[in-house]
Amino acid sequence: MPLPCVRAPALPPDQRRQAIITATLPLLRTFGPTVTTRQIATAAGIAEGTIFRVFPDKETLIQKTIESVFDPEAAIAELEALDPEAELQPRLTAAVEILQRRLRDVFHLIATVGAAHRRLPHTSLASPGPDAVMDAVLEVLGPDLPRLRLEPAEAGHMLRLLVFAGTHPVMTATAPVSASQIADLFLHGSLASPTAPQNAQTPGEPSC
Repeated sequence: MPLPCVRAPALPPDQRRQAIITATLPLLRTFGPTVTTRQIATAAGIAEGTIFRVFPDKETLIQKTIESVFDPEAAIAELEALDPEAELQPRLTAAVEILQRRLRDVFHLIATVGAAHRRLPHTSLASPGPDAVMDAVLEVLGPDLPRLRLEPAEAGHMLRLLVFAGTHPVMTATAPVSASQIADLFLHGSLASPTAPQNAQTPGEPSC
């Protein structure tokens, strides 16, 4: 005897909408825009017609799913949950890990649906200007901002560029960059001894 089809419990429209988006996202990453509503319904445990009770068509569902990946709210919530009493470098490393996860999700989705998708949301992932996620990162750094040589806005922009370059799949294809490496470079630069005098004697150079 075949097993009965398991259907998802009844939900309010907003919760049903979010549940369908959640079920759609991994399918969209695998199949791109060719994913079918039947595949989505099966993954969500609902009848195919239920999709069209909360979304007018498949294109709208795909668009809302794409927007959910670009939505900064989840990343901001994770950043706000970080321990403000933690040491600076581990705290920044944890923040960069959150930023990298978000970027990898965005890059993966762009690669799947195509960067030319006519309705990809605008994003300031690496460009200057207002960025709620980076504002949240600066809040994470808040107690230690006076220790930085840069003004907060400039520090946020420089960190954003480091994270973007250190996470982009093309730039890191042969040399992945970890969150701890990005945090260390941002905080300490590349000098072996940043406090060493610039006129230190070169090894092998005769003394005066």
